[in-house]
Amino acid sequence: MVDDDVNEYLAAAEIPSRPQGYRWFLRVPSAYHSADAFLRDVHAAVVTAESGGPGHPAQLRPIVETVVQRFYT
Repeated sequence: MVDDDVNEYLAAAEIPSRPQGYRWFLRVPSAYHSADAFLRDVHAAVVTAESGGPGHPAQLRPIVETVVQRFYT
């Protein structure tokens, strides 16, 4: 089940599990015309910020937090 996979990844990043059976939505900053455009920019910024390739979720957590915070400030 997808929820189980997501929750495993969150647990590895030391983030609490999401309740199962819900749809989760993201409020996209007003500068973006679509969620796809926003997520593409977030992904590019995370890839640029991380060094040494994809790491363990706990290593990526502070990078993702910093990148996403920049988009909402």
